[in-house]
Amino acid sequence: MSIKPGILLFILSYFAYPATAQLSILPIFDGRPIAENTWYVSTKGDSVQFDNIRFYLSNIQFEMDDNTWIKDTVSAHLIDVFEPASLHIITQKIDLKRLKTIHFNLGIDSLINVSGALGGDLDPQKGMYWAWQSGYINLKIEGRSPLPLRIFYPHHLCF
Repeated sequence: MSIKPGILLFILSYFAYPATAQLSILPIFDGRPIAENTWYVSTKGDSVQFDNIRFYLSNIQFEMDDNTWIKDTVSAHLIDVFEPASLHIITQKIDLKRLKTIHFNLGIDSLINVSGALGGDLDPQKGMYWAWQSGYINLKIEGRSPLPLRIFYPHHLCF
């Protein structure tokens, strides 16, 4: 069997050099991917439709097989369940063969939260900053339920 040199060179360079890590998020509800304009039934029989689900992933760190740590250069990533591009986080290059574990926080840390309005994914224009409370919303869930008095439910959490 012969392998064309161009293909062999590509395979060797992929395994010989660090690669950019991409973290992909797949939001699910009761085993099903979350989609817009879709009704879901909870284990308690309540129906729910999500209009907006957004949250922060922060402090992403890669633990390598020699117990060293590589920290993501971006402090916080805003994930919008209904914005496909935000479900893929590209980080710096790491040697994927040596990757032991990935660590991250849901939400942002307290130091960033009290630092006032910042830029990038932390820009208040992104709708995840409480100007009245001077802090960030770590998790935002908004949707609908057909139950009486529960037509629209917003849940904004800062923990």
